[in-house]
Amino acid sequence: MCRRPARQMPEPIDLGLQNEAAYPVSRLRYERRPSLADQIETSLRQAIIEGELRAGTRLVELEIARQAGTSQAPVREALQRLEQDGLVERKSRSATFVTPIAWDEMHDVFLVRTMVEGLAIRRVAQCITAEQVAQLQRLVAEMAVAGLDNDIKGVVAADMTFHRLILEWSDNHTLVRIWTPLYAQLHRLLVTTHPYMFRSLEEVAEKHQPVVEALIAHDPERAAQAMQEHIMLIWSDMLSEDREKLQRLTALDASQTQTPMLGQVLQKEAA
Repeated sequence: MCRRPARQMPEPIDLGLQNEAAYPVSRLRYERRPSLADQIETSLRQAIIEGELRAGTRLVELEIARQAGTSQAPVREALQRLEQDGLVERKSRSATFVTPIAWDEMHDVFLVRTMVEGLAIRRVAQCITAEQVAQLQRLVAEMAVAGLDNDIKGVVAADMTFHRLILEWSDNHTLVRIWTPLYAQLHRLLVTTHPYMFRSLEEVAEKHQPVVEALIAHDPERAAQAMQEHIMLIWSDMLSEDREKLQRLTALDASQTQTPMLGQVLQKEAA
């Protein structure tokens, strides 16, 4: 089953809101707008993953708050979220640093990701709909177009959406929580090393096709195997490349204490 049975909810307390004359319930809106912390987190996350903020870059709460035109509280919250995903590390009360990619842990990251996505896709394969399959096929097409344009950011964005949708459709929030920081590290790695990882970015889209075909067949075991092979194929490609060259691309840049792009990065969300 893709979805767990709905929980039995207790009877609602009568607050007298059923009477439209007493209170216009239809006017209530529950849309959540991004908070300042959300916006700062998104901007910094994107800058780290895309390499605008290099490993070793010092992020000062007070300076970020000044550039974002806010207090330090939302900045601190944003940095705490990024720290949970392993993208930054707090080394003092006032400064946080962008972390280097941990190559010695990367194989384990790939293995855990195969387990998490394998569990998710087994659930999804049982009852995926034609509409959901069409969504995945459109994303594969987007990857192909971005690959033709040699647009790594477009390829990775479509790839992330492809995998995230499968996780969300499994209706297992624990798997989603485990997957998010794993993919953040891999996203960052692929953007940094892609010129040496793939002969052509077009092949990234092709490698998703066996996963889609297994889902169309509603075959959980075949889908899990296809997903696991798809993920570990990237690791195999990495092992075939010059490891020292890839490590240099992602190495700590201790000389960079503050990036000149930081103000521009934060202004993207404010615009």
